[in-house]
Amino acid sequence: PAIDLIAQKKGLFIENPGAIKKVSMALLAKEKIGIHDPLGFIKGDIPLKSLYTSVNKKDFLAYSEKRPSVFIDDILLDLPSTVLLLRPKTLTAGIGCNRMTPVDEIRDLLFKVLKESGLSLHSLKQIGTIDLKADEAGITSLGEQLKIPVKYYNKQDLAKVDKIKSPSLMVEKHVGVKSVCEAAAILAAGKGRLIVPKQKTKNVTVALARESFTSLE
Repeated sequence: PAIDLIAQKKGLFIENPGAIKKVSMALLAKEKIGIHDPLGFIKGDIPLKSLYTSVNKKDFLAYSEKRPSVFIDDILLDLPSTVLLLRPKTLTAGIGCNRMTPVDEIRDLLFKVLKESGLSLHSLKQIGTIDLKADEAGITSLGEQLKIPVKYYNKQDLAKVDKIKSPSLMVEKHVGVKSVCEAAAILAAGKGRLIVPKQKTKNVTVALARESFTSLE
């Protein structure tokens, strides 16, 4: 099987195309490759007899030191160059900002939060925010730069989200909801799980959520 074509079919971002050749050569030689695929993105696309499936990250890391392997996850790990990194679109970012905040300032905080949380930018699926920001150039531009959609939610929908970790009395006073970025991140993830609560600078707030997706611990 052509691993790069499988990845494209499943909507997985190929982070290091240089590793494709080594994985493909191992498959052609009918050698086992290591695989970390907790959600089963390519289950059934590669014969089980060709795979070494680890039960935890420690085993996978040990195997991948010696053999070409495939890692399908949104988390950042220090892996050998022989490991093909495929990123599933599992993460969403909830963003709030003051009016006229430059796109660079919004982007810098988003990238900082992803990096410090050990999460891949290439797994970011979409951005969520309140519909009052539909004309906010900074957020619109960020979506365009990252080539991902921006989803807008009204106050009623945001107010219904009950898994908020960092409510804001100031936001509630001025906007009418206790949270924008955390609630929007959860809604954009299909009511997924908040994994990084609100992080903020003077003008920007960012929170991250994950769709139904389980990484091996």
